[in-house]
Amino acid sequence: MKYLYHSYIILFSLLPISFIIGNGPWNINFFLLSSLGLLFLIKNFRSINDLIGQYKYFVIFLGIFSFYIIFYSFFSEYRNESFSRSLPFLKYFFVFIGLLIVNDKIIFKKKEIIFFIIILFLSIFIVLTSSFAELLRLDVPIYTKASVDYRLAGPFGDEEIVGIYLFSFLPSLIFIFDKIKLNIFLKYPILFIIFFIILASGERMAIIMTIALFYFYFFFKSKKIIISISIIGILLLTSFFVFSESLLNPKNKNDYLFRIQQTLNEISNPLNTSYVIHYRTALEIFRENPILGKGVKSFRYECGKDIYNKINKNKNARCRTHPHNLHLEILSETGLLGYILFILFLYYYIKNNSNHISLNQNLILYLALFIAIFPLRVSGSLFSSIYGGLFWYQFFVLYLLGSKKIIK
Repeated sequence: MKYLYHSYIILFSLLPISFIIGNGPWNINFFLLSSLGLLFLIKNFRSINDLIGQYKYFVIFLGIFSFYIIFYSFFSEYRNESFSRSLPFLKYFFVFIGLLIVNDKIIFKKKEIIFFIIILFLSIFIVLTSSFAELLRLDVPIYTKASVDYRLAGPFGDEEIVGIYLFSFLPSLIFIFDKIKLNIFLKYPILFIIFFIILASGERMAIIMTIALFYFYFFFKSKKIIISISIIGILLLTSFFVFSESLLNPKNKNDYLFRIQQTLNEISNPLNTSYVIHYRTALEIFRENPILGKGVKSFRYECGKDIYNKINKNKNARCRTHPHNLHLEILSETGLLGYILFILFLYYYIKNNSNHISLNQNLILYLALFIAIFPLRVSGSLFSSIYGGLFWYQFFVLYLLGSKKIIK
């Protein structure tokens, strides 16, 4: 059985590179991890209470939430869509069960830790290299040009997700840098390059989250607000200088200036942005279905009903595949019952980790998790394979890397 436990760690380590390869390998990797987690659960069922230890209530509420959304999908107006989207969510439950059991059963080998680090470094290097090639418009087959010139697609094809990818795996990288005490003359240039590409990606929420991550990281490290503000200011000013003087031709400059102006216009009139319209629609759906919601992935269909014309008569303006806010998505699609379960497993996860995993030593991983669950952030869908997987990666990596067993 031990070789399966070690195989589990190898599969987990491959998540960053599987995401780059494509949505298929990413989902297959999660499927294999969840299948092994289920197998471990069956094999160790009699002793599961001891294995999950202080994470018992987190596991219970995550399990109830997972099975609740599957069960309720049979009663949803959009039964087929809700069931097909809620069933895969169960994989995250079994992946975490697998992590708990593996962490209890084996001592991680040095070569597994090195493999994890190499895959993480290699994955980020591939994305950075591909993104720089796209930004410089180099004629090399290592990127797919984004549909608009103020975004970067990098190696992700039609998905313009360079920014959110780098943000999702950046905390693990910083954690490793801190653990191995990497020289600051290597550490900070690497962090600047990543920050620069996230800025160039044009993904506004990824940029905001990265700035927040760096701000609080440097603030808690130095305990001085002026140092944190100065570092962020230097990063921004240097990045804009490189943008304007070194990389962007006049045509591309106009595209980025358009994006900046668009952002400033939205800030000056926030109530008329598309995101706020989506939020209002989600809130109205919740008000109409407060207890149980309309079912997982129902927003895209429910938002088109005439009852929501009072928000905006243009269906295309108020409808998207999801409301672009994690909390409003859960409220509108799973109701108050689902949201309470969500809050309960968040509460117990944070409570359990505060007893098990040091806040000071694992600061960057905690910050990434808190940013991921921040109520006011624009987000992808919790129930999608891409953003859902990236969201749960923050939970998994905090537990796994925070464990004294894996990286001392």
